[in-house]
Amino acid sequence: MNGPAFAHPGEIGLTAFVLLAGVAVIAGLRLAGIMIGSRLSASHPLFEWARAVAAAVIAAQVALLVGHPMGSVGVLPLGVRLGAVVAGFLAYHFTGRSVLAGVAVGDAVILAALAAGV
Repeated sequence: MNGPAFAHPGEIGLTAFVLLAGVAVIAGLRLAGIMIGSRLSASHPLFEWARAVAAAVIAAQVALLVGHPMGSVGVLPLGVRLGAVVAGFLAYHFTGRSVLAGVAVGDAVILAALAAGV
């Protein structure tokens, strides 16, 4: 018979403490970010750096998804995956930089290729 996830009552208190401490730290960091960020202009170099880091993270994620996909997308040829990226980018560009449109079109290309058995 399997026991509960926490075998000892002391573990529940420790887990609760770790969770609450984590929430407190994150809340404190968010508050500090709000206080510091409200004093900076939108063109401040710190914000430009943060935007550059965010763009780099997204680019790396897309590169991983295209270059080394997992699951059912992994059976699609590289050309189809690259075509989905190009189609998504074109949709993003021609719809006034709508991220939703870009993602929807890229997903639609992948789903159509999977449905067609490419």
